[in-house]
Amino acid sequence: MTNRRPMRALFALVVLSLSACGSATVLEVKDYNVSCQHDVDCLAVYVGDVCKGCVCDNAAIAASENYIYEADKSGAERSCKTPPTNRGCAACAPVAVTCDNGTCKTK
Repeated sequence: MTNRRPMRALFALVVLSLSACGSATVLEVKDYNVSCQHDVDCLAVYVGDVCKGCVCDNAAIAASENYIYEADKSGAERSCKTPPTNRGCAACAPVAVTCDNGTCKTK
């Protein structure tokens, strides 16, 4: 009979570390740079659970973070149990962004 304690400890460590990462399908503003000097330095994006569907831009990040955001969003969408869709949703209202004292924000 083998000692299973090391394997149980390793499993518990992996579970705890993964639970500290948050949800793989939720995008958060805190994960992106929001620094700016001008309004054009900002980009409207969606933050929240990408799997819920009918998502519209609701936050602002630095435009220079767009490639990172898009990669994160694609990865999050691949983690959804079913592919997200905006089919049957109302059209999203345009979201204006501004650079407010060096921080990107929605208007």
